[in-house]
Amino acid sequence: MKKNIIILISLLMIITGFILFQQSNNKNVEINSKIIIYYFFKEPWGEKCEKIKNYTNEVINKTFSTEQKNNHLEFKLINYNKDKGKQKKYKITEKSMILVKFKENKELEYKVLNKARNIIDDENEFKKYLNSEIKKFNMMTNENKKVKNYE
Repeated sequence: MKKNIIILISLLMIITGFILFQQSNNKNVEINSKIIIYYFFKEPWGEKCEKIKNYTNEVINKTFSTEQKNNHLEFKLINYNKDKGKQKKYKITEKSMILVKFKENKELEYKVLNKARNIIDDENEFKKYLNSEIKKFNMMTNENKKVKNYE
């Protein structure tokens, strides 16, 4: 009877150790990953550009402030006419919002948020959409580490 209890306690300790080990490994993966939200704008800067900038910052500050503070999420404004390299890389031909995932400073994947500019006049819908897209994009994994576009 004592042997069975000792064996059971030992197994529980091993399982607990394995679970804690897995959790610590998952934290390391998150530490090395980052999502950058790019908004490509064209001059002149307009009302829709201002709304996108403000609403995006509000979503980040409200829902993803921890990720931003820990450098796992960043928002960058890019002048469409001055960064031809990123235009070609992301195959964009107009003002666009793009989510890009990096792991250990290597770009893994990106997603063009085609709907963003079309719904910007509805603040709540835009914020809900952006929030949802960031969460979904953050959950995606890419085992083969090739750059992919999820549209």
